[in-house]
Amino acid sequence: AIEDHARLEITTPTGWAFALRIWHSREETLLTRAIDAVAQIPKQFQKDHAEKVRERDIAVVALGLYTRRFVHAPRHHRAVAALGHRYSAYAGTVRLIKRWLASHWLLQTHISAEAVEILCAAVFTRTSGVGGTLDPTGGAPSSRERGFACVVELVKDWQWDRGMFVPLYGEEGAQQAVSITAGTAGVWTLSTEFDREGKMWTGSGPDVVVAQRVRALARATWECLKGAE
Repeated sequence: AIEDHARLEITTPTGWAFALRIWHSREETLLTRAIDAVAQIPKQFQKDHAEKVRERDIAVVALGLYTRRFVHAPRHHRAVAALGHRYSAYAGTVRLIKRWLASHWLLQTHISAEAVEILCAAVFTRTSGVGGTLDPTGGAPSSRERGFACVVELVKDWQWDRGMFVPLYGEEGAQQAVSITAGTAGVWTLSTEFDREGKMWTGSGPDVVVAQRVRALARATWECLKGAE
């Protein structure tokens, strides 16, 4: 009930769409205070303060949403925009991968758009183990079609139980931030300089079943791409 559900949607005549939300730092202070109030109660007595514990659990979820929406999301989208300017094929690759996942009803329902953008960034920033069959030299894809194939190749071979580190922020990542993530149901771990736990965008999914399904789809897609050559 205390989560922020309100936003103002604006669509311009030229087709641009924006969602505006109200941000206030006081919200973080109040949520942190509610969490700390329960932390001071000894565990053996917490059952006698069930209402405060319930409020703490609600506050943890709300603080995770606040941190994700107002702290990590702006920084993430700035980094993605920078990658789009640096690599001409990055934006097209992201769109193709999102379209591919959406066609299987996986985008947003199980996999966040930000997680997709980090996966695609792994191919362009050439993290360890991403060289692959298409480009063993580790060069960045020069077209969106090649980028799509590289991401599919990455996903089909990725041992997601080991996680993946993606240097998304470059020099900005020198000043690392502490992240607060609500929920750890997701099995993907996509770590960045500002999210060492790798759960900011995958804390609520995908689960094991979906992760295995994505790998199976990637392998089938890879065989299809080889056949279409």
